[in-house]
Amino acid sequence: MKVGYREALTLELKKTRAPLEASAKVAAVSAAPGSQPAGATGVEVTVLADVVAVDPKKSTISLKGPAGNVIDLKVNNPDHFKVVHKGDQVEAVYSQAMAVAVTPVPKSEGKK
Repeated sequence: MKVGYREALTLELKKTRAPLEASAKVAAVSAAPGSQPAGATGVEVTVLADVVAVDPKKSTISLKGPAGNVIDLKVNNPDHFKVVHKGDQVEAVYSQAMAVAVTPVPKSEGKK
């Protein structure tokens, strides 16, 4: 069986102030009837949030969302720390996806 997992985060700096908000999109697919079992699912969450902390040493940016919760986001691109500052408002898009497929084991691998 093969399993794949992907995760991504993008930040867009918003120079205007707007009400904080969040939305989510979910998608799922499965294999066609009669084919090998397989499926995939994914979610994309978009949040307009306030930056409450920036820590380049830990590579994190802390965001406060519309429900008042604070989340620390791991940032891989050091350029974000040049433009994102405490007090800014950002749009964060977080995506996750997972796929699973059942594949037959070749006969040469199945014998010992």
